[in-house]
Amino acid sequence: MMKKVVVLMAVVLAALGHDVQLHKEFQSFKAKYQKKYISHDEEMHALRAFGRNRELINEMRMSNPEAKFGQTRFSDMTQNEFMSKMLRSHAKPAAPVSPGQTTAVTSEGQALPKEINWVTRGAVSPVRDQGDCASDWAFAAVDNIEGVNFVKNGQLTLLSTEELLSCTNNGDACNGGITAAAFEWLLNKEGGNIMTAASWPGETGTSNCTFVGKTVGATISGYQSLGQSEALLQVATVNYGPIAVGVDALSWQFYESGVLTNCSASSIDHMVTVVGYNEEGSTPYWIVKNSWGTDFGLDGYIWIQKGVNACGIKEMAITAFAAKY
Repeated sequence: MMKKVVVLMAVVLAALGHDVQLHKEFQSFKAKYQKKYISHDEEMHALRAFGRNRELINEMRMSNPEAKFGQTRFSDMTQNEFMSKMLRSHAKPAAPVSPGQTTAVTSEGQALPKEINWVTRGAVSPVRDQGDCASDWAFAAVDNIEGVNFVKNGQLTLLSTEELLSCTNNGDACNGGITAAAFEWLLNKEGGNIMTAASWPGETGTSNCTFVGKTVGATISGYQSLGQSEALLQVATVNYGPIAVGVDALSWQFYESGVLTNCSASSIDHMVTVVGYNEEGSTPYWIVKNSWGTDFGLDGYIWIQKGVNACGIKEMAITAFAAKY
């Protein structure tokens, strides 16, 4: 009988120790990310999610040995909450706007470098944070146009995300959208012109869609889907610059650094930008710019294994073509 009591006490003490450690970690998490909850019930829900997510983080570490995972600002969300808040875009493939264009990307007859990084070459604007606005589709469109315009014309001009959020009918503003819809709208309604961020600031889609006093920052001549091919994605990245891609980002919730190698491609739910790649190590990877702020991953970036369609990176790759000026 005494032995059973001792065993029971040990189990209780272990559970209490676990709870104390969990609460301590949760308090540190709240302080780090300045989390505030409107009620006790909401905080308890967040705490339970935080506890369950510790187990998910361990699972991610086991299945992705070349990446690091830990507590992030999303650690108080269940996976369903993370999906509904951060992964609301639904990318779709698109054919070129101009079927006869001569700038179509092909993968034939070109020797490609082992690595390229458009960030270090000056073609990429600072990482932004979409916050509660599912504006990733617009950020990806703007990042792509800024990059291809840099490669074509030699200058990085920051362009207006607010224009796309406020004006693109099929983009659906902060409710998720389609990057191709942004390109189509620019070509069909504005002659391919997109305004500067300086003349049309904002990232919420709440401004009036008016062009009075706005300044053209770049012009696109068409766009092309890259045919669900990582080979074409690589060619486009080398020749044209940063490329918009759709990904399955559910496994990104706790990402910190390293190469993500085990990443589902089952649901394309987030738009981001490939800004380069590296094939010099044992595991080649894409360098991807996200729109969750600089406290995500590698200062706002994530590395995804190249050549295996990790996260579905080839499924919805698309690029605009910059006009020469």
